[in-house]
Amino acid sequence: MNNRRKMLLDRLKSEGHVSVGEQAAKLRVTEMTIRRDLRAFEELGVATRVHGGAIPATPLPCGLSVISRIPRPEQIRIAQKTVETLAPNSTIMMNVGTTVFQVAREIAAANIPLTVITNSLPVAVALHQSACQVVLTGGLLRREALDLSGPLTEKNLDEYQVDVLIAGCDGMDPERGFHTSDANLAAIERHSAKIAEKVVIVAESAKFAARAFARFADMEDVSTLVTDAGISPPTAAELSRLGLEVLIAE
Repeated sequence: MNNRRKMLLDRLKSEGHVSVGEQAAKLRVTEMTIRRDLRAFEELGVATRVHGGAIPATPLPCGLSVISRIPRPEQIRIAQKTVETLAPNSTIMMNVGTTVFQVAREIAAANIPLTVITNSLPVAVALHQSACQVVLTGGLLRREALDLSGPLTEKNLDEYQVDVLIAGCDGMDPERGFHTSDANLAAIERHSAKIAEKVVIVAESAKFAARAFARFADMEDVSTLVTDAGISPPTAAELSRLGLEVLIAE
């Protein structure tokens, strides 16, 4: 970032608003230059352009920021590979996670007619106005994230027939199964796995070396793992030996 943009950003933060004409005169540049600067700030997510200038961007609530996050290439490939496996008009359950959210984006882009049950508000937003019928689970909206959990969520899950659960993970061990870092989410994931005919885990291969707090599924609970080409051949072979279908998105 050049000195002009640093000065412009400092004024935006300190004054809460900048005017194109005023800043062009102060910084001795054209108004077009200031507009380009403000457009760059908007693309970075730090400003919102308004008539004649810009104001600081309002941060998205915790959890909803995933909507504006740029997905990693591995996540896009995993999501696209996962969508290829989904049968139109089936019922799927989608829980939380950045890769799961990317799957929702790809479902919307492919315009596949599905019934999607979810406890994730970002997933519901991604599927809004798509060909999907979206069903929210109900439950307690957590303070730290925009997803629903708690006893009511688990009780409501018992009312559904689910063909496929699509879930992420924060850690995986061939001997101990799949884990998440949040105990509340682990309870929802476990319950979701029980009502699903098929469980599909979507996760980047880097997660397999990680350790996480709470187990939500044993190896025998999972039908398919969709991951990227970074998975080691021995790990892929071990998972296949344990009965998992391993799909590698390349």
